[in-house]
Amino acid sequence: MKTTNLVWSSPSADAMTNTTCTFQIVRTLGVGGMATVYLARREEGGESRVVALKKPHAFLVEDSATLAALEDEAQLGLCIRHPNVVGVIEFVGGDEPALVMDWVDGVDLGALVRASAQSGRRLPVDVVAAVARDLLAGLHAAHESRRADGLALNVVHRDVSPQNVLVGFDGAARVTDFGVASATSRQHHTEQGAIKGKLRYLAPEQLTGRCDRRADVYGVGAIMWELLTGERMRTGNGVEMLVEVLCGQIQAPSTLVADAASLDAVVMCALERNPEERFATAAAMLDALDRCVDAASPARVAAVVRGLMGVAERAQPQVVPAPRRAGGWPPGACGVTTPRALGSRRDEVEQGRRTADAGARARCPRRLHAVPRHVEPVQRPGRGTTRRRARRSRRAGCVRRRARKRRTAR
Repeated sequence: MKTTNLVWSSPSADAMTNTTCTFQIVRTLGVGGMATVYLARREEGGESRVVALKKPHAFLVEDSATLAALEDEAQLGLCIRHPNVVGVIEFVGGDEPALVMDWVDGVDLGALVRASAQSGRRLPVDVVAAVARDLLAGLHAAHESRRADGLALNVVHRDVSPQNVLVGFDGAARVTDFGVASATSRQHHTEQGAIKGKLRYLAPEQLTGRCDRRADVYGVGAIMWELLTGERMRTGNGVEMLVEVLCGQIQAPSTLVADAASLDAVVMCALERNPEERFATAAAMLDALDRCVDAASPARVAAVVRGLMGVAERAQPQVVPAPRRAGGWPPGACGVTTPRALGSRRDEVEQGRRTADAGARARCPRRLHAVPRHVEPVQRPGRGTTRRRARRSRRAGCVRRRARKRRTAR
């Protein structure tokens, strides 16, 4: 365990207090473009607590804009208190600034989607509705948040995506990462022309830099579309993705999955290109969702999450420590793969080869049968062989030149 001693300074504007606390970093939870999130243990005054510690990268510690954005996120987090929003505990100042947050024992929604695709099982409709319900409740609390003096913050998350939704093993979903959120009290404001958020879940009006809470409603609709269908709503790259954001046509989820028909109206209303035609608030979308389908209970969501993540863990190669010799570890060895894992890996490779062969047969059925399945490696000639070939080539060139001279002389 790495121990980092930090001096905590409260982000409160009314009073600044200092105290000493110690953070023991246990492991890395995730790495982003601006910061790394660690699982840590906070110890102060004989009390210990497990927290999530968000620290900016070393090369950004001296950047005033990065520090201002982190402080803004801390201020917003302290103003938003809701069971479906990851809580902010404090802001740590000093030489190693960090944001201390509640730790959620679970996984982000992106990892859950990958585990679902890996297992070949889509999330049930009622579980999708439960996750969306928690997400909407947390976003509405953020949209309605106010400062201590009663001033509305007008918060817009602007980056509603699966990576910023944590689904706990208790069955509750929580919104996190308000790092690029817009609010009236922020010190650091987005530069003109800068796009905040992920293009796959971006509302069209966010490309202009002007958006309100309805942009977050669009993000929830995009997440629900992908959870229901098991497909990506947008598949382009770069300019193609921008064109899809502005002009792309979105099909109803039921065109791909018949079971999703009960949520078609809610999802398509949230994904309207014109903000005026969407749900005005997250609470309005939540009410419509409750009228369309009965959401799963937290216990059922927890069971599905645990089951999917269990499948994902079993699908990974099993690694055990390598046997230790008298002279120490074998050079370069830190572990060996069990025969069971090797066998499963061979099966995956064989299945991938068969899939590739089938696709190639569909594209060029006449030529594929003539291509050998296994090609023997080409033996590289030795040095002596290479020299003999070079001498023959030079000799042949001399013979050809002499023949040309004789023909010219005649």
